[in-house]
Formats: sequence, C-alpha cells, structure tokens
Amino acid sequence: MRIGELARRTGVEAGTLRAWERRFGLLQPTRTKGGQRHYTEADVARIASVRRLVHDGMTLAAAAERVATAGDSAPPSETDSRLLEQILQTLDQAVVVGKDAHLRYANRTAAKMLGVSIDELLTHSLFDLIPEEDRPGAKETQGGLRQGETPAPFDTRLRRADGTTIVVESVVRPMFDRAGRYEGSVAIFRDVTERRAAEAQDRFRVAMLDAVAEALMAVTSDGTIAYMNDAAEKLWGWKAEDVVGRPVESFPVIDGAQPLLDDLRAHATAGEPYDCEIPTPHFDGSTVPCHFMMRPVRSTEGDLLGRIIVFRDVREQRRLDEELRIRDLRASAVAVLGARALASGSDSASSEDTLLHETVEAARRLLGADRARMLEVEGDDKLVVRAASPDDEPASVPPGSGSLAGYAILAHSAIVVDDVASERRFDTSSLAPETRSAAAVPVFGPGGVRGALVVQASKVRSFDNAGVAFMHALANVVGAALK
Repeated sequence: MRIGELARRTGVEAGTLRAWERRFGLLQPTRTKGGQRHYTEADVARIASVRRLVHDGMTLAAAAERVATAGDSAPPSETDSRLLEQILQTLDQAVVVGKDAHLRYANRTAAKMLGVSIDELLTHSLFDLIPEEDRPGAKETQGGLRQGETPAPFDTRLRRADGTTIVVESVVRPMFDRAGRYEGSVAIFRDVTERRAAEAQDRFRVAMLDAVAEALMAVTSDGTIAYMNDAAEKLWGWKAEDVVGRPVESFPVIDGAQPLLDDLRAHATAGEPYDCEIPTPHFDGSTVPCHFMMRPVRSTEGDLLGRIIVFRDVREQRRLDEELRIRDLRASAVAVLGARALASGSDSASSEDTLLHETVEAARRLLGADRARMLEVEGDDKLVVRAASPDDEPASVPPGSGSLAGYAILAHSAIVVDDVASERRFDTSSLAPETRSAAAVPVFGPGGVRGALVVQASKVRSFDNAGVAFMHALANVVGAALK
C-alpha cells in the first residue's frame, strides 16, 4: 500500500510516518521500480502498537524502540499485559512455563497447589517437583516437546513443599518463536488426587461386586440400570453393556408376573426394602424363577439414590427342597409298610397281597415311574407277577437273562438301566414298549432270593442312587412279609 493509504488506516499523518521511519527505523517499506515506498499489513500493526503503548503512558521513543525491536511480533500494550496477567493469576487451574527444566512463570494457583510462594516456586527446577522414580518419563516427555510433539492429557505426580504427593491432570504444549526455535513449554494442570482416589475406590468396589457369586444389579431412582455384575450376566443371559443405561421396564415380562413387578416397583418408589419371587425372562427366551431381594440406597443426607437388587435362581433350591420332600415321603412310606409287614398274619387288614400291592404302588409314585411290579420266584424258577401298578402287566416273565427281573435275581444285586436302547446284558422284550429306563432289585427272604421289585419309566436316566436305595428298603419290607 502507498503511504497515503497507511496514513488513512492508522490515523497518523504521512509526514509523521516518514519522521518515525527516519528517526526510529520503525517502518521498513519496500520500493517500487519507480522508487515509491510500499507498505504492508505488518506496518499497520506496528503503528497501531506504538499508538497503544503511547496511550498506556510510554514515551514515543520508548514505544517505537520496543515495537522496532520486536520485529514482526507486535508487543502487547501494558494494559493488555496486565489483563493477561490478571487472567492467569485468577485461573483455578495451575499454569507453569518452563524451559530446559527451569521455571520461568507460575501463577498463584500453581504455588498454592504446591504449598510455596510464587517466588519460591520459581527458584526450583521442573524436575524438583517430580518424584525421582517418575523423572525418566518426564524427561522423555520433555524430549518429545522439543520435537514439537503435543502429548494427550496425562496424569502425573508432583511433590509438595511438605513432602506429600499430589496427582495432577496435565495438559502440556511446546512453545516456539517465529523462527521455529524451541522456547520451552506451558503446562496447565489441576489437582485430581481426591478424584483419582475415589475412582480407584469405585473400581475396587466394582471388582468386589463382580467377584460376588450372587447376581447383583444397581438401579437409579428413576429406574435406570446403572450396574450389573458377572453373576447377573450368567443368570440373566444379558450382557452388562446391553443392559446398563436402559430402564428396567424396557425388558420383557413373563405372563402373570406383572402384578408382582408392580408391587416391587411400588416398594421401590417408596424407598422400602422388599423380597419376592418373580419368574424372570432369560435372554434365550426361557424362564428363570428368581428370588429378588431389593434394598434402598440413600445418601448421607437420607435422599433416595436408587436401589440394589440381589436375585438368585431358585431352581436348584427347589430341586433340593423337592429331594428332601421326596426323601421324607419315602422314609415315611418305608416306616409304614415296615410296620404293616411286621403285623402281617395277625391283622387281616395287613394281608400279604395287600402289602405287596401297597409296596408296588409306593415304588411307582415315589420314584416317578410309569410302571412297577413285584415278581416272585416259583419252584421251577419261573418269575410270576404278584403285584403290579398298573395291573395290566403280563402274568410272568422269563428268568435269568431273559428279563430285567431275572437278571437282577441272577446277579443278587440292583440293576439300573439308564437307556433301554443301549442295553445288552439281558432281553428287554418283557419291558413295556414305551420304557426308556428301568431298575430292579432282588428281594431276599429267609430262604434266599424270593423275587424282584422292578420299576419302569418312559424317560432315560430316571433312577438315581437315592431311588435305588429306596427300592432296596421296599424290597426288605417285602422280604420280611413273604411267607
């Protein structure tokens, strides 16, 4: 631009501009082929900087000298410098500037954070603030800054004047002059010691909850799932990442379970503990009967924050309860039938045939069998059915390996067939066509083997050791009753 344009844009007369150029060397215009001066935007900035500094109280000579020595970088005015300093000093984040491990600037927040005055802090090396074991990593970071690397925010430890250590989250950036020379780095950091400790404690708590064998779920006060442990994943079938953040109400409900869920949610809204048993849908579409134990979670002020739910698959407990119930029923049946066997002959109501039929019926019912029968050995080793449930069994079966009963008598021990289809020890043709599993125990009397007690089922593996033990007890009762 020509000097007239420069005068118009800066508000300084052309003659004054020529005087500043001669006297202070402030402007260094290029010349056209015709010898006319040509100015740039940098000259506009220099004149503006001089006027600002003079306005702030500097003499013209001092202002011009300062701008001229600054080159193309126009220095800030005193007002701007003071404003920048006030901003840096009032930040709630610590700011430090250093070069080659020497501190050149620190704000009040940094000094307070480290427990010293600003003057004391500036007498230290950057590495004085870093625990010795962390210095190799700090030196590596400094080397990267010299190469222009800008590391992502990172945590580091700093040592305070009293010897304690704090954890700070740091953002560090390198500084270069206009010629590309490294001028140091500026670091902005904040104390995150308490936050990191709390996060570590939270991680520890989550790790403990994940290790708990019980299925756990945390739900916020608005019904959003906030946490689910590994045991809950295994029980429910859903993955935690697919569940956390979703409302509890967004999951399917088993038919008939809605009233129970409504009751549970009413207690949850009221902040009350609640225990119940609710059928729960598994991810694979099956149903898992679960016992829920819900407890409210409150803040130290008593405000309701949410609730913790512990849920447990009750199928195993039901199985165990059913086993205990069946065991008690079997023991009771053996006791009653044993008493009747002892009374056999003296009480017409306790006749031998009646006792045999009651024993066979007890075996069928309490073993979950489809069929049961008592066979007796006759003089020609023929096996004759004395009692059966249902009573449509054939009158006799072959002895020895020709039948399950004959084979048990021959072996003098209990015989259990888990799957009739794979049985090769004896002929299975005497069993009912629908039979898939069976068991037989010999009946011993005073003279030796008197017969066999046999049960049959339409499912494979229907008879376990406890069932066989029950059959032995019934066989003993029968053996005591046979004349």
